[in-house]
Amino acid sequence: MNLPIFNGSLFLDIRAIPLLYLLYLEISFFCGGKVFQTFDRWSDAVQGTEWYLETFHPVVLDNAPNCLQPDLLVPSNTDFLNAIYKDFADEVFQNKSAGLLGAAVQIETESYDDLGEVDEDERWEQKYGPFHQWLEGAFPYVYKTLKVEKVNTWGLVYTWQGSDASLKPIVLAAHQDTVPVDRKTISQWVHPPFSGHYDGEYIWGRGTCDDKEQLIGALIALELLAKHDFKPTRTVVLASGFDEEISGMHGARTIGEFLLERYGENGIAFIIDEGAGYGDLLGRTVAVPAIGERGHVDVKVQVNYQGGHSSVPPRNTGIDILADMVHTLNLNPPKPLLSQKNPFYGTLQCLAAYSPDLPLSVRKDIIRSSSSAPALQRVTSWVLGLPSGPLSPLGGTLIRTTQASTVIQGGVKVNALPEQAYALINHRIVVGSSVAETQNRITTLLTPRAEAYNLSLSAFGQSVIPYESKAGEVFIDEAFSPGLEPAPVTPKAAEWALFGGTIRAEFAQRGAPLAGEEQGDIVVAPGVMNVNTDTRHYWPLTKNIFRYAHLDPKGMYNGLHTINEAITLDNFLGHVRFMSLLVLNADEARAF
Repeated sequence: MNLPIFNGSLFLDIRAIPLLYLLYLEISFFCGGKVFQTFDRWSDAVQGTEWYLETFHPVVLDNAPNCLQPDLLVPSNTDFLNAIYKDFADEVFQNKSAGLLGAAVQIETESYDDLGEVDEDERWEQKYGPFHQWLEGAFPYVYKTLKVEKVNTWGLVYTWQGSDASLKPIVLAAHQDTVPVDRKTISQWVHPPFSGHYDGEYIWGRGTCDDKEQLIGALIALELLAKHDFKPTRTVVLASGFDEEISGMHGARTIGEFLLERYGENGIAFIIDEGAGYGDLLGRTVAVPAIGERGHVDVKVQVNYQGGHSSVPPRNTGIDILADMVHTLNLNPPKPLLSQKNPFYGTLQCLAAYSPDLPLSVRKDIIRSSSSAPALQRVTSWVLGLPSGPLSPLGGTLIRTTQASTVIQGGVKVNALPEQAYALINHRIVVGSSVAETQNRITTLLTPRAEAYNLSLSAFGQSVIPYESKAGEVFIDEAFSPGLEPAPVTPKAAEWALFGGTIRAEFAQRGAPLAGEEQGDIVVAPGVMNVNTDTRHYWPLTKNIFRYAHLDPKGMYNGLHTINEAITLDNFLGHVRFMSLLVLNADEARAF
């Protein structure tokens, strides 16, 4: 039998291609798909085009199975639901809600890096004494119905005890503090930063977007439920720290220990804390609850070098050497890492399934990326070109460890050679990497530079280049607290289904969409946070942590941590409705 493999020459007969393809499929089947993946890589590398892939195994563009949507979830108690939605639609309730958030903003609760211990620094009392007094007067049903406990003086734990102790509680988390307002910028605000002014559309002031809207929104929801005589079956806890903006070591850390002692490891059903919200992503409204966080480590690089008079300097001063080391790190940034273990990979799969404005070539590569390394690399390159933001669900920072030199100091006088100089470098660690990997990279890059200047080197407690009559010393170590590993990823289980179903329910039932916001369905996609939250102190309590605020960035005037922080009332009320539905849905759930 003559097989038409070659047409009398060394060239492949076109009629043989289907036969070779069938043979390839058979081999691939018996080898568990490894040949498929290998041939994918080979064809991409050799051909440099999509010809082979498009011809023989074209992408099926229906990617919905890789982004399964939770069922829309509405509480079964429709009478109760109708009662609270009647309040939501009431103009008096709406204006009161605006007033409550505005009043919370009027009480300054700024966190400063130099705040001392709670029982020693009087500024804690000056800020949180009045704020706690106001909270008690503003939410009478909450303070009458729930148990209110203070942890480390200013941490707040509200407990609404459920009737069924066998059901794990849920935790609503929010922090009381804000970042400071630079007093030099006050004249640039449309309305003063602590006015809490409501102009009929926006509520203005520091904390309206981070994070008093989360705290006051949760309290309004609980106040409303208590007012309507809701009796929970599942315990509801509201945990509020007071120093999240300076890492939560006084607030959330002690609250986490308090709750761990009470409920035990994995004793909480799920936690919701601040995070990204929802918005238009390439033509589709997408909500992105973060089910993971990048890690974090601050590194100090210090150079001790010879001093003396600046009129007779050495070839390089200590500042020059330090600058060289910082420059070396910047020239060799961490490599991107897009792993299927990263929740952001799930974000991409949902974009490929539902976002109409995603470029077709990118859509195909995302779908193919699970089995094709070249496709994954092209997706990585595309993501790296996207802009990033602290709460943005997209952007290159979500797939790489970032480094930022944020503080540098050295020298005491213009005509004296600096005997010491140091730099502080902030790192945010990508999911799939680690603190140790970040430290090893720094040590590896800076060891040759220390050798070049004849300096000893100590890195993270280890002597790398011993001090033996060296010209000077380099010390590398964690600048402050120990590094934080990337957060454990929340599984997509029953808790995820409830959370996503509640998002979809609120969006479907809303009565007042934001200006320009189209009514319709919303896609729920898993995501990852660029920044860290108080939940770092709550990891032992549960595997299910959702970092999410049911807010649309279009309803924020100028973002957060900047001038003109403001939120529309419609945006804020959507979050209140979501929190109310979440409590009610969790109360009826029995899958966890």
